[in-house]
Amino acid sequence: MSGWIELASGRKWQTSIAGADTAQKVFVEDASGTDSIPAYNDGFEGSDTILAQTFATEYYHGDPSHRIVTVSYSEAGSVPQNSPTLSFTAATAFADLPRSITAGLSNEKLDEGTNAYWTGTTDPVNQPRYIGVPTMTLTIPKIYSSWAALIGTTEPLLGRVTSGSWEGTDGAHWKFVGYNANEYRDSGGTLRIRADMMFEYRTVPLASGTEFGGWNHLYNEAAGAWQIGTPLIYATVDFAPLFA
Repeated sequence: MSGWIELASGRKWQTSIAGADTAQKVFVEDASGTDSIPAYNDGFEGSDTILAQTFATEYYHGDPSHRIVTVSYSEAGSVPQNSPTLSFTAATAFADLPRSITAGLSNEKLDEGTNAYWTGTTDPVNQPRYIGVPTMTLTIPKIYSSWAALIGTTEPLLGRVTSGSWEGTDGAHWKFVGYNANEYRDSGGTLRIRADMMFEYRTVPLASGTEFGGWNHLYNEAAGAWQIGTPLIYATVDFAPLFA
Protein backbone atom coordinates (compact mmCIF):
# COMPACT_ATOMS: atom_id res chain seq x y z
CA MET A 1 0.00 0.00 0.00
CA SER A 2 1.21 3.50 -0.79
CA GLY A 3 -1.58 5.93 0.15
CA TRP A 4 -3.17 7.28 3.32
CA ILE A 5 -6.73 8.23 4.24
CA GLU A 6 -7.41 10.62 7.11
CA LEU A 7 -10.29 9.48 9.32
CA ALA A 8 -12.72 12.31 9.98
CA SER A 9 -13.71 10.65 13.23
CA GLY A 10 -10.11 10.77 14.41
CA ARG A 11 -9.76 14.55 14.18
CA LYS A 12 -9.87 16.22 17.62
CA TRP A 13 -9.17 19.61 19.17
CA GLN A 14 -8.98 20.26 22.87
CA THR A 15 -8.26 23.29 25.04
CA SER A 16 -7.24 22.59 28.62
CA ILE A 17 -8.09 24.74 31.62
CA ALA A 18 -4.58 26.12 31.50
CA GLY A 19 -5.22 27.24 27.93
CA ALA A 20 -2.83 24.81 26.21
CA ASP A 21 -4.35 23.67 22.93
CA THR A 22 -3.84 20.14 21.59
CA ALA A 23 -5.13 18.36 18.51
CA GLN A 24 -5.06 14.98 16.81
CA LYS A 25 -5.37 13.39 13.37
CA VAL A 26 -5.60 9.69 12.50
CA PHE A 27 -4.47 8.19 9.19
CA VAL A 28 -5.11 4.70 7.81
CA GLU A 29 -2.85 3.17 5.16
CA ASP A 30 -4.85 2.47 1.99
CA ALA A 31 -3.78 2.01 -1.62
CA SER A 32 -6.53 4.34 -2.83
CA GLY A 33 -5.73 7.09 -0.35
CA THR A 34 -4.70 10.57 -1.47
CA ASP A 35 -3.96 12.14 1.92
CA SER A 36 -0.47 12.41 3.38
CA ILE A 37 0.89 12.20 6.89
CA PRO A 38 2.13 15.58 8.14
CA ALA A 39 5.80 16.10 8.87
CA TYR A 40 7.18 16.90 12.30
CA ASN A 41 6.34 20.53 13.27
CA ASP A 42 3.66 20.93 10.55
CA GLY A 43 0.83 23.13 11.83
CA PHE A 44 -2.68 21.86 12.55
CA GLU A 45 -4.97 23.40 9.93
CA GLY A 46 -2.44 26.13 9.23
CA SER A 47 -1.69 26.98 12.86
CA ASP A 48 1.82 28.25 13.57
CA THR A 49 1.70 27.31 17.27
CA ILE A 50 -0.10 23.93 17.42
CA LEU A 51 2.35 21.66 15.65
CA ALA A 52 2.71 17.95 14.87
CA GLN A 53 4.88 16.62 17.70
CA THR A 54 4.28 12.89 18.21
CA PHE A 55 3.57 9.99 15.85
CA ALA A 56 2.19 6.67 17.13
CA THR A 57 2.03 3.70 14.74
CA GLU A 58 0.00 0.52 15.17
CA TYR A 59 -0.92 -2.29 12.81
CA TYR A 60 -4.48 -3.05 11.75
CA HIS A 61 -5.23 -6.59 12.93
CA GLY A 62 -1.47 -7.18 13.20
CA ASP A 63 -0.89 -6.65 9.47
CA PRO A 64 2.42 -4.72 9.08
CA SER A 65 1.39 -3.59 5.58
CA HIS A 66 -1.76 -1.90 6.92
CA ARG A 67 -0.75 0.76 9.43
CA ILE A 68 -2.71 3.29 11.48
CA VAL A 69 -0.82 6.45 12.43
CA THR A 70 -2.06 8.85 15.11
CA VAL A 71 -0.53 12.32 14.88
CA SER A 72 -0.73 14.45 18.03
CA TYR A 73 -0.35 18.21 17.91
CA SER A 74 0.72 20.48 20.74
CA GLU A 75 2.68 23.62 21.51
CA ALA A 76 5.94 23.97 19.58
CA GLY A 77 9.06 22.55 21.17
CA SER A 78 7.64 19.33 22.56
CA VAL A 79 9.78 16.19 22.35
CA PRO A 80 8.59 13.62 19.78
CA GLN A 81 6.92 10.54 21.22
CA ASN A 82 9.25 7.59 21.80
CA SER A 83 12.20 9.74 20.77
CA PRO A 84 14.94 8.85 23.29
CA THR A 85 17.73 11.15 24.35
CA LEU A 86 20.57 9.45 22.52
CA SER A 87 24.30 9.84 23.02
CA PHE A 88 24.89 8.39 19.55
CA THR A 89 23.58 8.60 16.00
CA ALA A 90 23.28 6.30 12.99
CA ALA A 91 26.77 7.44 11.98
CA THR A 92 28.46 6.69 15.32
CA ALA A 93 31.41 4.31 14.94
CA PHE A 94 31.03 0.85 16.48
CA ALA A 95 33.81 1.45 19.01
CA ASP A 96 32.02 4.58 20.28
CA LEU A 97 28.57 3.02 20.80
CA PRO A 98 27.54 2.81 24.49
CA ARG A 99 27.62 -0.62 26.10
CA SER A 100 25.84 -2.19 29.06
CA ILE A 101 26.66 -5.54 30.66
CA THR A 102 24.80 -7.90 33.01
CA ALA A 103 26.95 -10.67 34.51
CA GLY A 104 25.82 -13.89 36.13
CA LEU A 105 26.21 -17.63 36.42
CA SER A 106 24.56 -20.23 34.20
CA ASN A 107 23.89 -23.68 35.70
CA GLU A 108 24.37 -26.30 32.99
CA LYS A 109 22.96 -29.79 33.49
CA LEU A 110 25.34 -32.76 33.41
CA ASP A 111 24.41 -36.31 32.42
CA GLU A 112 22.73 -38.15 35.30
CA GLY A 113 24.98 -40.71 36.98
CA THR A 114 27.82 -40.49 34.47
CA ASN A 115 31.18 -40.96 36.22
CA ALA A 116 29.66 -39.81 39.53
CA TYR A 117 29.17 -41.87 42.71
CA TRP A 118 28.06 -41.20 46.24
CA THR A 119 31.03 -40.71 48.56
CA GLY A 120 32.34 -43.99 50.01
CA THR A 121 30.16 -46.16 47.76
CA THR A 122 29.92 -47.45 44.22
CA ASP A 123 26.34 -46.28 43.94
CA PRO A 124 25.86 -43.92 40.94
CA VAL A 125 24.38 -40.47 41.48
CA ASN A 126 21.16 -40.91 39.53
CA GLN A 127 19.80 -37.40 39.85
CA PRO A 128 20.31 -34.14 37.98
CA ARG A 129 23.60 -32.39 38.60
CA TYR A 130 24.66 -28.94 37.41
CA ILE A 131 27.89 -27.10 36.87
CA GLY A 132 28.18 -23.31 37.08
CA VAL A 133 29.44 -21.43 34.03
CA PRO A 134 30.24 -17.68 34.10
CA THR A 135 28.11 -15.72 31.62
CA MET A 136 27.48 -12.11 30.63
CA THR A 137 24.89 -10.34 28.51
CA LEU A 138 26.25 -7.43 26.51
CA THR A 139 23.87 -4.88 24.97
CA ILE A 140 25.00 -2.55 22.18
CA PRO A 141 22.51 -0.17 20.48
CA LYS A 142 22.27 0.49 16.76
CA ILE A 143 19.99 2.77 14.74
CA TYR A 144 18.40 1.36 11.58
CA SER A 145 16.48 3.20 8.88
CA SER A 146 13.64 0.65 8.62
CA TRP A 147 12.27 -2.59 10.04
CA ALA A 148 13.18 -4.34 6.80
CA ALA A 149 16.81 -3.29 7.15
CA LEU A 150 16.92 -4.47 10.76
CA ILE A 151 15.33 -7.87 10.09
CA GLY A 152 17.28 -8.48 6.89
CA THR A 153 20.58 -7.80 8.66
CA THR A 154 19.97 -9.69 11.88
CA GLU A 155 18.14 -12.81 10.72
CA PRO A 156 21.18 -14.59 9.18
CA LEU A 157 23.25 -13.96 12.34
CA LEU A 158 20.84 -14.90 15.11
CA GLY A 159 22.02 -17.83 17.21
CA ARG A 160 25.54 -17.69 15.74
CA VAL A 161 28.83 -17.13 17.55
CA THR A 162 31.82 -14.98 16.69
CA SER A 163 34.31 -16.44 14.26
CA GLY A 164 37.21 -14.33 15.47
CA SER A 165 38.33 -11.91 18.16
CA TRP A 166 35.49 -9.61 19.26
CA GLU A 167 35.08 -7.20 22.19
CA GLY A 168 38.49 -8.13 23.53
CA THR A 169 38.05 -11.92 23.54
CA ASP A 170 38.93 -14.81 21.27
CA GLY A 171 36.39 -16.33 18.92
CA ALA A 172 33.25 -18.32 19.86
CA HIS A 173 32.82 -16.68 23.28
CA TRP A 174 30.01 -14.34 22.17
CA LYS A 175 26.65 -15.46 20.78
CA PHE A 176 24.11 -13.13 19.14
CA VAL A 177 20.87 -13.93 20.96
CA GLY A 178 18.48 -11.23 19.72
CA TYR A 179 17.45 -7.60 20.21
CA ASN A 180 14.83 -5.27 21.63
CA ALA A 181 13.72 -2.70 19.04
CA ASN A 182 11.42 0.31 19.01
CA GLU A 183 10.54 2.83 16.35
CA TYR A 184 10.54 6.58 16.93
CA ARG A 185 10.74 9.78 14.95
CA ASP A 186 13.75 12.00 15.28
CA SER A 187 13.61 15.77 15.66
CA GLY A 188 13.13 16.07 11.90
CA GLY A 189 10.18 13.70 11.87
CA THR A 190 12.08 10.85 10.18
CA LEU A 191 11.18 7.31 11.24
CA ARG A 192 14.06 5.49 12.92
CA ILE A 193 14.47 2.08 14.53
CA ARG A 194 16.58 1.76 17.67
CA ALA A 195 17.66 -1.85 18.19
CA ASP A 196 19.45 -2.89 21.37
CA MET A 197 21.53 -5.85 20.19
CA MET A 198 22.08 -8.55 22.82
CA PHE A 199 25.07 -10.88 22.99
CA GLU A 200 25.71 -13.62 25.53
CA TYR A 201 29.23 -14.43 26.68
CA ARG A 202 30.29 -17.88 27.87
CA THR A 203 33.71 -18.97 29.11
CA VAL A 204 34.92 -22.34 30.43
CA PRO A 205 38.46 -23.36 31.56
CA LEU A 206 40.35 -25.76 29.32
CA ALA A 207 42.78 -28.44 30.47
CA SER A 208 45.81 -26.24 29.84
CA GLY A 209 44.71 -23.97 32.66
CA THR A 210 45.68 -20.89 30.64
CA GLU A 211 43.12 -21.12 27.83
CA PHE A 212 39.36 -20.82 27.83
CA GLY A 213 36.63 -22.24 25.63
CA GLY A 214 33.35 -20.76 24.48
CA TRP A 215 29.90 -21.78 23.26
CA ASN A 216 31.06 -24.84 21.32
CA HIS A 217 32.70 -26.49 24.33
CA LEU A 218 30.80 -29.12 26.34
CA TYR A 219 31.79 -30.77 29.59
CA ASN A 220 32.96 -34.36 29.07
CA GLU A 221 32.47 -35.99 32.48
CA ALA A 222 34.40 -39.11 31.52
CA ALA A 223 37.44 -37.01 30.66
CA GLY A 224 36.79 -34.43 33.36
CA ALA A 225 37.36 -31.62 30.87
CA TRP A 226 35.66 -29.17 28.53
CA GLN A 227 35.95 -30.30 24.93
CA ILE A 228 34.63 -29.40 21.46
CA GLY A 229 32.27 -31.90 19.88
CA THR A 230 31.82 -32.63 16.18
CA PRO A 231 29.96 -31.16 14.41
CA LEU A 232 30.02 -27.74 16.09
CA ILE A 233 26.88 -26.81 18.02
CA TYR A 234 26.93 -23.21 16.80
CA ALA A 235 27.95 -21.87 13.40
CA THR A 236 30.55 -19.09 13.45
CA VAL A 237 30.04 -15.72 11.74
CA ASP A 238 31.35 -12.17 11.62
CA PHE A 239 29.20 -9.71 13.61
CA ALA A 240 30.44 -6.68 11.64
CA PRO A 241 27.30 -6.45 9.41
CA LEU A 242 25.16 -5.75 12.48
CA PHE A 243 26.89 -2.40 12.95
CA ALA A 244 27.76 -1.47 9.39
